[in-house]
Amino acid sequence: MDTKERIIVLLEHLRENSDEGKAVSAADIRAMFRERGESVAAPTLRDDIASLIRAGYDIDINEVNGVGTYYKYLDREWTEPELQILIDAISASQFITQEKSDMMIRKLRKMGGPTEREHLEPSIRTAQQVKAPNEQILYIVQTIKTAMERKSRIRFRHFMYSPELRRVPKHDGYVYEVSPYAMIWKRDRYYLVGWSEKHGGIASFRIDRMEMPEISTEVMHPVPPVFHPEDHSDRIFSMFDGPEETVTLRFSPDVMNHVVDQFGTNLTIVDRREKSIDISVRVHLSPTFYGWLFQYVGEMTIAGPEHVRLEYLERLRRSICDAEKIDPDGDKERAQKVTLRCGPEMAGCIRERFGGEIKPDGSGEGFDAIVNVPVNKAFFAWLFQNDGKVCVKSPPGIKKKYREAMYSALCDTADDRFSDDGTE
Repeated sequence: MDTKERIIVLLEHLRENSDEGKAVSAADIRAMFRERGESVAAPTLRDDIASLIRAGYDIDINEVNGVGTYYKYLDREWTEPELQILIDAISASQFITQEKSDMMIRKLRKMGGPTEREHLEPSIRTAQQVKAPNEQILYIVQTIKTAMERKSRIRFRHFMYSPELRRVPKHDGYVYEVSPYAMIWKRDRYYLVGWSEKHGGIASFRIDRMEMPEISTEVMHPVPPVFHPEDHSDRIFSMFDGPEETVTLRFSPDVMNHVVDQFGTNLTIVDRREKSIDISVRVHLSPTFYGWLFQYVGEMTIAGPEHVRLEYLERLRRSICDAEKIDPDGDKERAQKVTLRCGPEMAGCIRERFGGEIKPDGSGEGFDAIVNVPVNKAFFAWLFQNDGKVCVKSPPGIKKKYREAMYSALCDTADDRFSDDGTE
C-alpha cells in the first residue's frame, strides 16, 4: 500500500468511525491497518494525520498522557439538524416510493458521524400516508429536467387506477406531447406544467402518474409571455380542471393564517372590517376549491361574484340531498373506522389516498371502502369536493355530522354571516 492509498484509507476510517462525540485512538487505527496486512508505525500515522490537516481537513487531536492519542474527524458538510430535516422531508413525501425513500435515507445517514447516525431516523410520521407506487419517479423527474434544458418536447402516457386497483393508461393509452415549462411541488405532489398539444394550452400532469417520458426531437412550444411558474403555483388554486375566475372571499380575521398558507402573502385586500376581511384571488372553480372553502364553515364564505356564490350554494344543496338519502338510525361517538360508498371511478383514488379495504357493495355497480380516517373538517371537505361520487355509508353518527356541517355551510353562504348588518 503506497502513501496515497494509505492516507485515503485513513481518511475514510476517521470519517466513518469518529465525530465530535466519538474519538478513535491511534492504537485502533494501527490495528485497522494490521487487519489489512499493513504495518503503520506511530510516527508514520502522525505524519499522515498532519498531511490531512495541511490539506484542509478538520481533525481534532487529543493526546492523553499515559493513555494514548485520540482523533476526531470534524469536517462534516452537513450538521445533524440539517440531515434530520432532509430525512424527515423524504420520509413524509408521498411522491417518493417507500423503497426509494429508504435508499435515500440510508445515503443521508452515511453523511453523518457515528454518533449522529444513531439518532438520524425519520421523526415525522404522516397520518394516512400512502407512498407513490411509481418506482421510476426520480428518473422521470431527471428526464423532464433534461428536456427542459434542451428545450425539447416530451411524449408520455398518463395512467389512472381501475376499480381493481390496477394502473391502466388514460384515454386508451393516448400519448401526450408536452413542452415542459416547469415542475411544481404542490401539496406533497410533483406536477409537470407545460404546453399540451392535446389541450392546445398550458396543462398540468401528476408526475407520479406518468410513464417514463421520451424526449422528442421536436422543439418545445414557445413559452407564453404571461406564463410565470410562481403565479401558476401560488395564485391559481390547485391544479384541477375548472374555469378560471377572480373570486372575492369574505372571512373572519381568525382565518387569515390559513388563507396565507393557501395563497401566500401577495393578496389583494378589497375591504377590511372589524369582524371580516374581503380578499380578491384568482382560482379555478373546481370541486377542489369548493372543498377547501367548505373546511371553514362558519368562518369563510364567497362574497362574489354572484354566480360563483350561487354555484357553491347549489353544490351544498346537492350534497345535503345525497346525505339525506340514507337516514341515520341515531348518533354514535366519533369513530375512526368509516365505510365509504363509491363508484368504480373513485375506488382507486380512495385506495391511494386512505388505503384500507375496498370490495364490491353487492349491487354490482359500486364499491364499499373501509378506511381509517380522522373525522374532521378536512375529511368532510374531501367528501364535499367529491360530491356525487363518494358518500358515507356508516357509521350513522358520521353521516349525521356531515349533514349538519352541510346545513351550516349553506346557512353561512345564503345569509352571509359576515355582512355589515351584524347578522350572526
